[in-house]
Amino acid sequence: MSWKKPGAQKAPLLPPDLLLCEDAAALAHLQEQEGFDLSGIHLRGLSLTADVLHGMGLDGALLERCTLAGPWEKASFFNTVFQDCELSAGNFSGGWFTQCAFERCKGVGANFAESRLRHVLLKDCHFRYANFTSSQLDACTAEDTDLSEAFFAECKLADCLLRRAKLTRAEFFHTPLHGLDFRDSNIEGLCVSAEGRELAGAVVSYDQAASLARLLGLEIRE
Repeated sequence: MSWKKPGAQKAPLLPPDLLLCEDAAALAHLQEQEGFDLSGIHLRGLSLTADVLHGMGLDGALLERCTLAGPWEKASFFNTVFQDCELSAGNFSGGWFTQCAFERCKGVGANFAESRLRHVLLKDCHFRYANFTSSQLDACTAEDTDLSEAFFAECKLADCLLRRAKLTRAEFFHTPLHGLDFRDSNIEGLCVSAEGRELAGAVVSYDQAASLARLLGLEIRE
């Protein structure tokens, strides 16, 4: 797992011996056991809903090739790794994601509005049209990930890192971008307010600066 860190980012902590579960009936049987929780479980190839998990939060879990369907509002995920999972159009609004990693996942149009993400990695993911409006992102990394036309309006960002992210036509209205380094990412058509106040203190390349200047109505002449 690649974990880029401009600050004190933390990777998910998984137990050394995960309990593999590949069958919905087997998962239901496990849940019937007294005192059972989802810590240290490896779920593979399952279609999951919040109801299936009976409101249990995930902590120290690996989800591989799983589909997370239906509403997941205010769900909590701690020390959870998602690998090759399908989250498209899922509703995770108001959720908590702490020390989580999404690897090769698809979350097209997924709703993370008003969520809290701390120490979260998105790597090789497709999150086009994802909605993070009014969310708080602390020490998060997007690496080789498509966030085209995603919504980051009115967000609070702290110690976040972009590595070759695709942010074409992504929306950052009223989201301060101070300190965020866009230089090796694609920000063509980035959407900010007409005054461009969100861009104060952002780090961009010369070419990106010229493109942003035109976006804000400036004329560049030699």
